Amino acid sequence: MKILHLIQKPQNRGAEMFTCQLSNHLIKSGHQVKIVALFEEEVVLPFNGEITSLKASSKNRFFDISAWKKLTRIVKNFNPDIIQANAGDTLKYAVFSKIFFGWKTPIISRNASEVGRYLKSPIQKGLNSFFYKNVEFVISVSQASEKDILIHFPFLAGNTTVIPVGLETISDIKEIELQPEDSQHIVHVGGFTFEKNHEGLLRIFNEVLKTNQNIHLHLIGDGPLKPQIEKEVNKKELNSKVTFYGFVNNPLSYIKAADVFILPSIIEGLPAVILEAMYCEIPVIAYDVGGISEIVVNGITGCLVEKNDESGFKNTLEIVLGNRENNSLMIENAKKMVIDHYSNDIITNEFLDCYNNVINSPKPSPRGKMKILQIVTKRQYRGAELFAAYLSSELIKLGHEVIFVGLYENEKDVLSVEKADNRDLVSTKNGKFSINIVKKIVSLVKEIKPDIIQCNGSDTLKYTVTASLFFGNIPLVYRNISIISEWISSRPQKILYKKMFQRIAHVTSVGDEAMADFIKTYNYPKIRTEVIRRGIPIKGVDRSKLYEDLRKNLRIHEKSKIAMHIGNFSPEKNHEFLLDIFDELKNEGSGIKLVCVGNGIMLEKIKRIAEQKGLSQNVFFLGFRKDIPELLAASDCLVLCSKIEGVPGVVLEAGTQKIPSISTNVGGVSEVLINGQTGFLIEEFNKDEFKEKLLELMHDSQLRKVLGENAFNMISKGFDPEINAKKFENLYRNLIASANR
Repeated sequence: MKILHLIQKPQNRGAEMFTCQLSNHLIKSGHQVKIVALFEEEVVLPFNGEITSLKASSKNRFFDISAWKKLTRIVKNFNPDIIQANAGDTLKYAVFSKIFFGWKTPIISRNASEVGRYLKSPIQKGLNSFFYKNVEFVISVSQASEKDILIHFPFLAGNTTVIPVGLETISDIKEIELQPEDSQHIVHVGGFTFEKNHEGLLRIFNEVLKTNQNIHLHLIGDGPLKPQIEKEVNKKELNSKVTFYGFVNNPLSYIKAADVFILPSIIEGLPAVILEAMYCEIPVIAYDVGGISEIVVNGITGCLVEKNDESGFKNTLEIVLGNRENNSLMIENAKKMVIDHYSNDIITNEFLDCYNNVINSPKPSPRGKMKILQIVTKRQYRGAELFAAYLSSELIKLGHEVIFVGLYENEKDVLSVEKADNRDLVSTKNGKFSINIVKKIVSLVKEIKPDIIQCNGSDTLKYTVTASLFFGNIPLVYRNISIISEWISSRPQKILYKKMFQRIAHVTSVGDEAMADFIKTYNYPKIRTEVIRRGIPIKGVDRSKLYEDLRKNLRIHEKSKIAMHIGNFSPEKNHEFLLDIFDELKNEGSGIKLVCVGNGIMLEKIKRIAEQKGLSQNVFFLGFRKDIPELLAASDCLVLCSKIEGVPGVVLEAGTQKIPSISTNVGGVSEVLINGQTGFLIEEFNKDEFKEKLLELMHDSQLRKVLGENAFNMISKGFDPEINAKKFENLYRNLIASANR
């Protein structure tokens, strides 16, 4: 693949540095990469190749035909498959060059901050709207950045994804010794611009200095505001306590030599320098802006302070400097997170997947109302069906028509979608395969003439695929909600399903683990599958009243701690595992109660086992319930012990009520439950560890609060129902356009 990267100019700034790192890894992977800078600058960037400059005029930045023409010549000579615009004026130059000179290469814009903070007028917003309407895709650096850009430019929904910055893992960081030797060293790395808030940093430092004279501030970086900050240091008579270094080639050496890294920025995307500090095993304190909370989980991987709370920042800095030993677990968690999720090898593959998807995607169908047929196994209050219902509601809000259909009637507690055409095909399931259901689907499709059909569950797949042999070229989407290899028990089954999936236009998976397993199991083309995560609505409730009411209804003590399990009573949910744990807890006199919500084929058996173990005062069965958010809000934690899971929506629902979770680490659970940050993951079905973590959580209200807040923050930023629906909307349009070609 040929990739052309546009940068503002050679400068030691995050966007340009990461572009060079990414480009080097792309070259290492066998691709051709060219970097083109808009403006000249005498700075050598760490790129293993030549950087070409357009030598654009800073005076004509809005209308520079000469530079646009130079870019056109480069595009025609290099003939790239994709062009990526990396911050600054790069998007503007790329779009104008393409429009004026007619080249066709797709453009990706990398959104490295919160664009809304820079839109000062309707004219600015209008211009940026024009630019974004002329790109094929936007890659945001964080969930917060993606959410921000979609608020201001909602038409981008479905054409965006999040790929964070990566980190160059260096095994041998050169050691240096910061001076004065006997001081506690505070390091800040960043350009001297208003976003980095050096003035606020100095105020915070000055306050800490009043009670701790043994500290020294090291400021690394350059920029237009540096002379102003130097004057401020001189004015406050801090010259002996603050050292300016300017740009340095080895910032990691300075960070590693520090006692703490601080970043009181007022605007950020997802700053790589925080990842670098974590990698260097240095505690991090930062304002909660942009995507910082996606990597700094307060008390778990670092310390977060509310934006502009200088008093809170000062107090946190004093605590971190005064309790070095207490920082060790936080440092360990942070480094593991960086190595596991943010190395540039991992990030590069994510960019390559995105490039391939953009290059191979058809042009979307014209905007307008779509008729969408959503098929579920049964219109019931269970995970797959609930998601299809939530999605259908959001699609209706976007102006589309939805027909929400169950294969089989549900006897009671029927799930319906407001303003949708709700139907069922047959009264009951009859045998392994029903020709009657196939006929019903064919008849339904001919009646309603949908533009697209989505199958939600294995029965919906086999019947809809069979029915598709008898109707026109309507794209079929399958939503993969689990680790599918766990359900395919024989070679004939695998061959049969592989044949069925050949008729599916696209497969969406609930998580990365589910998608990887699906591709491996069926050797399915990666270009025809993607991850679209669940969108979870956040319901506001009166938690204190619900907390009190549930304990009254169960006739237990008002301060009893409740662990909640929500799920169907089926073998894979593994309820006996929990009963064994609560049997031990009963004998130890812990007083923790287990509340189980749900129905299923194993409910009566599990009730009998609980009775045999003498757990009638410790384990409660509520049966089927619709009020899941309210029940979760009334609990103290969610517990799951499943043998098989995709990405459990109930963990996300718990997070919407600020309830932490404890779960066995199976399937895609780790994609929504971050160990030590939003709850606890238990390996190898270790009952002793599960019980230990449950006791730890129930006995520590502050820990429950921190983990619950972290879970809520993760879900509110990454699982927005509207954004989720717009991704499906765009997928549908692309598939319809491809089918009509």
